[in-house]
Amino acid sequence: MKISRPLLLSILLLFMTTNAGNCQTPDSWHYPMYLANMGYWHSRIPVHVINSSTHDISGEPLTLVIGEAEGELHLTGENASGVRVIDSGGTELLWRITSHEGGLVTDTTIPWKSRLILPVTIKRGQSAIYYIYFNNIAAWPVGAVLEEERYGRKENIQAGHPNNDSLNISIKATQTISLSQNGISEAWPADQKWDIRVPVKVFIFGGSRSEDLPVYVRMEQVYLRLHTKDVQNAAMKMGSKGDKSCFRFEKAVLFPGQMAAESEQTRFLYFDREEKEDKARMEKAFIGWQNNKRNLLRTLTSTGVIKSTGWTQDILIKPGKSYIFGVMAGASDTTNTISMIIGFQGKGDTTQTVYSTIERSTITSDWKFISTVFRSPEESSSVRVSLKLSEPGSARYNGMLMMEVIEGYSGSMFFEQREAGKPGELAVWPVNPVVKVFHEDLPPMNIQPLGISVAKNETEPLQIALRSPVESRNMRIEVTQPMNSGGQKLDRVSLNIVGYVPIDYPSNYYEKKVPYWHLKYPTEPIGSDGFSGYWPDPLLPAKPFDLKANTTQPIWIEVNVPDGTLPGDYSGKIKIYSEETLIKELPWTVHVWNFTLPVRNSFGLFMITDLFTGCRKHTSWWIMTSQERICAIFICLLWPGIISVQER
Repeated sequence: MKISRPLLLSILLLFMTTNAGNCQTPDSWHYPMYLANMGYWHSRIPVHVINSSTHDISGEPLTLVIGEAEGELHLTGENASGVRVIDSGGTELLWRITSHEGGLVTDTTIPWKSRLILPVTIKRGQSAIYYIYFNNIAAWPVGAVLEEERYGRKENIQAGHPNNDSLNISIKATQTISLSQNGISEAWPADQKWDIRVPVKVFIFGGSRSEDLPVYVRMEQVYLRLHTKDVQNAAMKMGSKGDKSCFRFEKAVLFPGQMAAESEQTRFLYFDREEKEDKARMEKAFIGWQNNKRNLLRTLTSTGVIKSTGWTQDILIKPGKSYIFGVMAGASDTTNTISMIIGFQGKGDTTQTVYSTIERSTITSDWKFISTVFRSPEESSSVRVSLKLSEPGSARYNGMLMMEVIEGYSGSMFFEQREAGKPGELAVWPVNPVVKVFHEDLPPMNIQPLGISVAKNETEPLQIALRSPVESRNMRIEVTQPMNSGGQKLDRVSLNIVGYVPIDYPSNYYEKKVPYWHLKYPTEPIGSDGFSGYWPDPLLPAKPFDLKANTTQPIWIEVNVPDGTLPGDYSGKIKIYSEETLIKELPWTVHVWNFTLPVRNSFGLFMITDLFTGCRKHTSWWIMTSQERICAIFICLLWPGIISVQER
């Protein structure tokens, strides 16, 4: 590794300042990064790379050894789920960690002498800095790695061993940051009507002064998660005492901010589902924000008409800053869709758009408060904001708002509910098997008995949910076979634990045209009613499990009733153990109807299933169609080299 005397001095100075305290300048700590889950990264390692060759490199794989020695990445023992690689411009990159034995490390502890491979892009004769972030226990793994096939299997560029002496690599000392926490311990309001609260967080990473810019928080994911409770239209207040300066857009909130330097501020939004939001109060509050001296559009005419040709305005902005664009809008006659289009102008005389974003919303004759937030690129000098209508006609506006803001954060997995019930009591209740049970779901006020009805020659599930205010370890479920008054049993009973899969972004069609070594993740508007979080899906073997406090866990019991079974009522027991101690015993019933389902269905079912890798790898799928009496009439086989339709 080539280290000049000035470079050695720089490393020593960096080491001294890092250990003396946080050495970052304001806004130098990158945030947000993908799947942060409202946590932040406490540590990062800068890697300085010089390209001394005579040619540019793009996405060149650079392999660094993980260990404790000088010139190695000090990542041993860290969790790979929290690793992120980012360039100095803020672009997240793919990466790959392989163990000493060659195994892929994605979401476990990073072993000693592993290797981290990252792509570097540097023009000839120039240098670049890459940051390896870690130590965020809330972060999920990114779910994608730098593909080995893209590069072949040659990992021949290592720290201290530059390829043909063309790359000089210097691993800097680990930098750390620790933010002071404020507001996290706020008590619930005394009034019980505020039964849901959502935390929003604001992070200030650098500087020696406080920030007093307004804070803008997107709430769409939260509203989608809580759509059954309709919190989007429920009365809301900020803070247990109620901050009246907090304004509510259709999918976001805006409130004054005054955060201390290097701090993590938590504010709570409280919802009363029995009361609707006061529209008149919202209109008055919006006018107050419109007249705010920070509003870059306050000198424009406050009311007007958006014609079919649209509305456009150019505004000078600061590069590298976040801005909100909001409008109070309504359709003049019929329902219409309005689009907020943001395009940036380059510096100087150029008018080339360097970035754009679009936010759409359906408007009616009632006033609606729509908004979007954007961050201006470093090369921009002004922004062009436009409002466009998708259908013929016109729309009205009664105020516009554009100002610099700090972005705050909320998340669909982060909310709390007031829970009714006896302290310490385990709640068990039935749930319709077509309903997905999430970890945050609460038991109903009136819990129904556990029971199902089933025909002969049919399989029917019973889904039950468990929730406790205290943790229960090594929980085990035991189901006795239901028996009728004559002693006959239903002996085809199976038991499964419902598992969960992490969904990082709601489903939609997304496209991102970037180099293949960049981390790709959706940034477009959500195109479904889904939300990020843990979704129930797989049925896991009935093994002992830990039930976390205030976490709902569904159990799946399935009963198969063969032809010839005596009709009538059957009853059994469901026993719940924790650490081999029986903590609850509940009766459950099965009513067998006095009719039999036919072996072959007399009605048609149309289903599209993708068997992309071929039939032989989908034996379980064919077994499922047989068990559920699904007759595949047309089987369309579509994979490379084969396109055919076969009748069965």
